[in-house]
Amino acid sequence: GWRGTRKDARLAHRPIAVVRHHIHDDRNPAGPVALKADLIVIGLNEPHLTPLYSEYSHLVYAASGTDVDTVLINGKVVMENRKLLTIDETEVMQKVRKIAINVKDSLRQ
Repeated sequence: GWRGTRKDARLAHRPIAVVRHHIHDDRNPAGPVALKADLIVIGLNEPHLTPLYSEYSHLVYAASGTDVDTVLINGKVVMENRKLLTIDETEVMQKVRKIAINVKDSLRQ
């Protein structure tokens, strides 16, 4: 059976409400204010993440960077469906390869 706290259960069953709570400041007398958020979305439909008993222990002990599906930084989507949206991966990898060649050449001298 479930061994988490009531808070765990609320978080597990209402993730959208939790996100909305963190993105909007309902205490502002002028009404909710959209805040810029950093957020990651993790795909839980993976063999190594099944069964899911505790979201918290899964994040700490089982999930890894390869499970991240979507990333928002400062309110802007920078990765969606594991595709980077703000940089050209091919260009970055070419630059890194050139840097690696320079480092390797400098070690030979």
